[in-house]
Parts: sequence; C-alpha cells; structure tokens
Amino acid sequence: EDERTRRSALPGREPFIVPPTAIKSAYFRNPVTREIWTRAFEALKDADRWIFVGYSLPPGDLTVRGMLAEVLSQGATPEVAVVDICPEPVVKQLEAIGFKGQVDKFGGIEAIASFVKSYISEQANSVVLQLRMVQGDEGTLHVSWRNSGQYSYQVQRIELEQGGERVVLHLESAGKPFEVRTKQFAELRQFISESSKAKCLTAKFEDGRCLELIQADLINNEPGKNRVVQLTPAGKYI
Repeated sequence: EDERTRRSALPGREPFIVPPTAIKSAYFRNPVTREIWTRAFEALKDADRWIFVGYSLPPGDLTVRGMLAEVLSQGATPEVAVVDICPEPVVKQLEAIGFKGQVDKFGGIEAIASFVKSYISEQANSVVLQLRMVQGDEGTLHVSWRNSGQYSYQVQRIELEQGGERVVLHLESAGKPFEVRTKQFAELRQFISESSKAKCLTAKFEDGRCLELIQADLINNEPGKNRVVQLTPAGKYI
C-alpha cells in the first residue's frame, strides 16, 4: 500500500540513496540531488540545533563534512546533540571540522531511548512556557494528533499531580461531537499560574494511559471567534 501511495504521489520517480563516499560527482549531476543538497545547506544555517543520530561523521564523507564545516565557518552556533552507542568519536569529528561548542551526548545501548525521553521532557516544558505567554484566557482545549480526525479528545477535568510539577488533563472518550467550552483555557492557565513548578502537561486517557503534550497550536485565534487550543501528545495513538 505504501508503494502504491508513493507511485501515485510521485509518478515515474524511483527512490535512491546517496552513500557516504569521498566523491559524489556522479550523484550531483542529478539536478534533484543538487537541489536537495542546497536546501540542506540552508536548513543547517537556519537551525538552532543539530542532532546526529547514529551517524559517525566519517572522514571519508567529504561532502557532508565540507557542508557542515562551511556552515560553521559562516558563524553558525547551533546546539548539538549526538545520539550514538559511543558518542565520543563523533564529538571528536565535530571538533575536527570546526565545532567549538558544548555537545549533549547520549550514549550506550539506551542512547535513543534516553534522547527521546529528554527531548519529550524539553518539548513538554516548552508548551507550558508557551501557554503562559498567550494573550487572552478564552479557548476550548482539544487533544489530538494533528493528522488524525479519528483520535480526537476533549478535556473533562484538570488537576495537579507530582507536587504541582505535572498538570493532568483528564480526557473524555474519543469521537464525541466537538463542544465549545470557552472557559477551559482560563482554567488551565490558572493551574499553570498557581503552580510555578509546573513543568509539563499530561493527557490522561480513559484507559489510564498518560502521554505528555509536546505541541500547542492556537486555532481561530482572532477576536470574535471560538478559539481552540489544540494540544498534541507524544507517542502514537492506539
């Protein structure tokens, strides 16, 4: 099914991989590859953070090393995280191409799990900070995965847990008709304001599952409209 979808969306095109080799001129004769590489360069310049997951930055991969070195030479100062079973050699390769900042290292066999846990915690805390800065208190709380209308939930009640560090949103059953509840956001803001220790928002489902909320989007955020605060959980819906 995925292959049929790909062929429908990209008729006549085939996937290909550019391997980490010292010479890539044959690949870069392809205009699509050149365009992708140009966009990658611009994205690296604009990025606040670079995350290397399972990529060792080998000396033989001259094209990637050269692109990263060029971005750094232009004054880029990104935060960097290395997620690898053995991150130290990757850090040395970064230093060799001119990176002089601090590197967050996630190593060992649980490197990816440790990074994901840290990243979710960081994103969850950023949602709390974001909502503290929103203008106005009216809005209906809505929890959903952005690309799924089926798994959509409204908030039943809100409470504090873990000594005020966690704001828990108890959810109703999925699929209920959407109701406008404009006072919900004010209630949530009150919980966040009363607990200066609040670090994250957590969605609690009827079956007891808990997922931290890692993104907040304001919908209909204009005067006179019924604003919706859409909150996206970490993890998959089931």
